[in-house]
Order: sequence, then structure tokens, then C-alpha cells
Amino acid sequence: MVQIAGWLEYIQELRAWGSDVEGAARAQHHIARLILDKPSWISLERNVGAGKTVLPLQLVRVEFNTRATTAVRASGDITSREFSQSVMLIGFKGHPVYGTLDALPGDRFVLNGLRYEIKMVMNEIPASVQAWADLRS
Repeated sequence: MVQIAGWLEYIQELRAWGSDVEGAARAQHHIARLILDKPSWISLERNVGAGKTVLPLQLVRVEFNTRATTAVRASGDITSREFSQSVMLIGFKGHPVYGTLDALPGDRFVLNGLRYEIKMVMNEIPASVQAWADLRS
């Protein structure tokens, strides 16, 4: 499993590699290994004008980030419980077979029966596009 903090450090290394042709090829090779080690196919739904469009299936790696919090009074009574789950999608950029992850903030998808909405997309990394999505209630 990719740890998000470790992945963010790895991003810095990929950026450095992307500064030359050989480095860009190395970055694309590493991203392909990462995605193909734990692949998932997703279909994004996007609002277009007054309607919706469903994009073709896209190959990504999905990393889950689950948080659960419980609020407790001084008396020990539980006042509330909150569960949140977000995911990071790691997709290809400029791959000769898989193309580029086509994701925008506001796009939605279903994974394991749960609906997610993309909140942020980062495509500055050579060979990769990352998208962060939150679980929709």
C-alpha cells in the first residue's frame, strides 16, 4: 500500500526526473509499475451544461484514506461519531496505451458501491495525474 506522505516525497523525485528525456521515460516506467501493481478501472461522470456525460473507463491506482472521529463529553458520554473517507487516484499522463487520466474537480465515480466526488486534481507531475476525492453522503 502506498502511504500518502511517502507518495508526496516520491512526487518530488518524479519532478526532478521529468527535466530530461531519459528521466521522463524513467518516471513513466515507475508510474506504470505503481498503477499496474494495484489497478482499478473507474468511469467518471461529469456535468456538462444541463446534462451529464459518462467518460470512458480509465485505469488508475486507488489509495484509501479513512478517518473516524468520536466526540466525547467530560462525563464520558459519546456525543457524536464521524466517519470520513477520501481516496487518491493515481493515473497515467501521456501513456502510449492508457492515455491521460481525464479528471476534473466535481467529477463523480462509484467504487466498491460508494460514491465519490473529485475535489482536487494535480497534473504537474511527469507521467502522472493525481486526483483526490471525498466520499459523498
